[in-house]
Amino acid sequence: IYALGTNDKLFHPVKGIFEFQNHCARNRTKLCTKIIYVSVSESLNYSSFLCLSICSLLRYHQCEINVLTDNDTKFLPFIEHHASIERINIAEENATVEWRSRYLKTQIGRYARGRFLYLDCDTIVVRPIDEIDSCNCDLSCSLEYNSVYAVDMGYAHSNVVGENYSASLCRNVYFNSGVMLCNGSETALDFFDYWHSEWMKYVEMTGKCIDQPSLYKANMLRNGFIKELPSKFNWMSHMHQHMCTDCRILHYWHNMAQDCDLNNILSSIANGGSVTDEMINKILFKYM
Repeated sequence: IYALGTNDKLFHPVKGIFEFQNHCARNRTKLCTKIIYVSVSESLNYSSFLCLSICSLLRYHQCEINVLTDNDTKFLPFIEHHASIERINIAEENATVEWRSRYLKTQIGRYARGRFLYLDCDTIVVRPIDEIDSCNCDLSCSLEYNSVYAVDMGYAHSNVVGENYSASLCRNVYFNSGVMLCNGSETALDFFDYWHSEWMKYVEMTGKCIDQPSLYKANMLRNGFIKELPSKFNWMSHMHQHMCTDCRILHYWHNMAQDCDLNNILSSIANGGSVTDEMINKILFKYM
């Protein structure tokens, strides 16, 4: 069931109504928290995900934006204009895009300086996120299973953790790594190094590159170091049967091979180099 909407309101026959908050560019507020993305790809279509996220962010805020990547990834001019791109030499030969992406993501602490909010590229900022400037945990993430309605999605979750890597899974401390808020403390940055070492073990053990099982295990071995970030900052609509009326960041599930509408939007951005409000709203209408 798809949602219907206008420029200021979204209606879903099952999940309910979500009202957008209009925010003119001249009223953008300044974020003190730096925004970090990791983007590694072989196609400009994936760069389009990043364009959408950055554009949605800049509708509400002025902020420092950093993108971590490898030496080969190409970006659209929009990204190069609005973000600082830091290229990291990855010596591993024949490494897949997925491997290189997780290799950088799990060790953001080596490259980040100061306080930051990490966002996956498939995120859309739908309201101002000024509140994050006042959150002061070393590291906080939203729960993966933040709804009793959620079932195991199978991709990066309990079946992999339980069978191949960790003895047990506690749903109430299984965090999603798509949005991570870090205050830049030495203990927090050290945790990323620990997570990276656990990720390397996980890859060797299972042959899979996904990062959340190792995040879960690193957190358990560090006695629950990660604190919970309110789910409105990482709203995964596929995990819910209702709409988050105070959603700040939408983390939308995507499958380009099966989603022609999204693929068309990404291709349009890659070919035209720009993002429109209509493109963002189409994604919100479909995934909220």
